[in-house]
Amino acid sequence: MIRDAFHYAEMMNYGDLRGFQLALTQPAKDSVWQDIYTRYPEWHFWMLQNPSFPTALADTLANSDDVRLRHMAARKGNLSQQRLEQLIIDNEPAVRLAVSQRADLNSQHRQRLCHDQDVDVAAYARRHFSLDMPQQVAGF
Repeated sequence: MIRDAFHYAEMMNYGDLRGFQLALTQPAKDSVWQDIYTRYPEWHFWMLQNPSFPTALADTLANSDDVRLRHMAARKGNLSQQRLEQLIIDNEPAVRLAVSQRADLNSQHRQRLCHDQDVDVAAYARRHFSLDMPQQVAGF
């Protein structure tokens, strides 16, 4: 477990892949994440990849002007439904594509992305939407 902001910094700066992977996977309390978020804005991109990163902070980063942060939030962030719905209509096609790749995306959102103005986003969403649909057996 990540004990505090300084522990997180030690893991991020450890100098090997193991410490870095721990920073991306170890849980932390919301208050610890808030401190890390405030002290180390240069690591926001990496924080979004940790499954225990709080929804409220992920939502804030998903609303950033920085497309890298919106993309990572769309791809891995623990987001509220409201923020996810905003990312579905993001101006950046790469962000919408990242949303379409989420395993937790409901069929209504995936169907909306099937009609995206960007052909790559729409094609990906259609391909995965059809995989989610029950297959019809011929003759039944």
